[in-house]
Amino acid sequence: MKKIVASLILFLTSTFSFGQNWGCDGVRYIDDRFQNVTISSNVLFGTNKTIGGKSQDLFMDIFEPSNDTESNRPLIIFAFGGAFVSGEKEKLHDLASAYARKGYVTASIDYRLYDKLALIDSALLIDVVVKGIADMRAAIRYFKQDFSENGNTFGIDTNCIFVGGLSSGAIIACHVGLLNNTDEIPEYLQSTIEANGGWEGNSSSNTQYSSEVTGVLSFSGGIKEIEWITQNDVPVFSVHETGDAVVPYERGPVSIDLGLFSVPLIQISGGKEMYDALQTNNVKSELISIPVNQHMSYFSGSTAESYNDSILNRSSKFMESVFLLLVIFDDDNSKWLYSS
Repeated sequence: MKKIVASLILFLTSTFSFGQNWGCDGVRYIDDRFQNVTISSNVLFGTNKTIGGKSQDLFMDIFEPSNDTESNRPLIIFAFGGAFVSGEKEKLHDLASAYARKGYVTASIDYRLYDKLALIDSALLIDVVVKGIADMRAAIRYFKQDFSENGNTFGIDTNCIFVGGLSSGAIIACHVGLLNNTDEIPEYLQSTIEANGGWEGNSSSNTQYSSEVTGVLSFSGGIKEIEWITQNDVPVFSVHETGDAVVPYERGPVSIDLGLFSVPLIQISGGKEMYDALQTNNVKSELISIPVNQHMSYFSGSTAESYNDSILNRSSKFMESVFLLLVIFDDDNSKWLYSS
C-alpha cells in the first residue's frame, strides 16, 4: 500500500491529541515553568573499554522538574564538549537544568574520551567518535529499557527523545540522529563500527531496544559526510558561529586543541551545510548563525548575554513543533515523517 496522506482534519486532531499527551499549554516546554529541579546523580547506563584499553563505567545525571505532575515527558540526552580529549558530564548541569525548568526530563552523560598514549590522528579520532556514538546509543536504550521493564522511573515518553551536545558532544549527537545503516558507509568506517560492537555498539547488552531518536540539538556540531543526510532523517536544531575555527560552520577540518597549537584532522560539515542539506531534503530544521569568529561563545562566552535566552527559547519552540507533527505510516516501516 502506498503511504497514506492524512487530511487536514486528521492533522488537527493529532495535534490536539499530542498536545494533551505532553501537557502542552503554550507555556510548558517553552517558558520556565518550574523553579527547581530534582537530580538523580551517577546513574549507571553502561560500561566499556576506552581507546587506551581501560575499563570505564558510564554514568549520567538525570534532571526532572520538581513537583511535576506530568508522567509522559520529552527527554533530552546531552553530551559535553572537549574535543574528544577532555570534559565531564558536570559541565552541562546548567544547560540540563535550564531545559528541566521548562518541563523536560534531561540527562547529561559520560562518553569515552581519547586516552591513548599516542598523538591522535584521523583514524584514531574516528575510532573515538564511534565509541562516543555507541555510548550515547546505550544511554538512549537505558531509558527505553527502564520504560519497558521498570515502570518508567523518570516519567518520559520514549517516542519523544532528543539527543544533543556541545562541540564534540554535538558531533556525536548528529551522528546518532543522522547516520544510519541505510547510508553509504565507506569501508574504513564500517570496519571501525564493527570493531566497536556493530551498529548499536557494545556499551550495554540491552540491544533489543532501539536507539532511534526524535530529533537533534546541535550546538556547534557537524557530520562527517553531508551525503548521509536524507529525506528520512529526523529534525535538527543547530547553532553555529560563522567563523568557528574548531568545528567548521560549513565544510572544513575539525581541529584538536593541544594547548600550544591545534591539529586539523578529519573534514566535517558543520551547522550551515547540515541545515542546507536538511532543507533540500525537506527535513524540519532550524539554524541560528552567530556572526563571530569564535567557538562555543553563546552559553558562557562573549555572546552569551545576546544569545543564551533566545537559543533556549527557540530550541524549545522547535522541539514543541516537532511534538505536534503528524505521523504517517507505510506498510514496511512505520516512522515519523517531517517537513520544514
